[in-house]
Amino acid sequence: MQSNLYNLRKEHNYTQKNIANALNVNIDTYSKWEREINDFSLETANKLAVFYNVSLDYLLGLSQTSHKVKNNIDLNILSKRLKKLRKDNNLNQKDLSNIIKLPQTTYSNYERGYRIITTYKLITICKFYNTSMDYLTGKTNIKDLAFS
Repeated sequence: MQSNLYNLRKEHNYTQKNIANALNVNIDTYSKWEREINDFSLETANKLAVFYNVSLDYLLGLSQTSHKVKNNIDLNILSKRLKKLRKDNNLNQKDLSNIIKLPQTTYSNYERGYRIITTYKLITICKFYNTSMDYLTGKTNIKDLAFS
């Protein structure tokens, strides 16, 4: 995965310090996100998508085009859609956890809404299902990455 964080920042003539200040994080923290050294929260990804007025799919390199989507993510929809996708693909939590290399209890907590999934883990799930992150988070009802 190659996110568009760097390209978007450059296109808008921002420095890493500008973005770090806007997000209220240390510049080193932001720099590691941009270089894909550290994972960041879904909430932070959404703040960046809203800041740049792009979809999560575009921001995180899942799509080459960006369409207008809602600003807010819906964690209840996320947990329901994760569960529905798994069931629609005739997978149990154990099998899916093995495929995407997550502990079953961790994945179970994502489906139940007990734990908020991080961005890079959600990218793995989106790629596995070929499903839009904006769809999973309730920002759009367009499911397929090919149309996002």
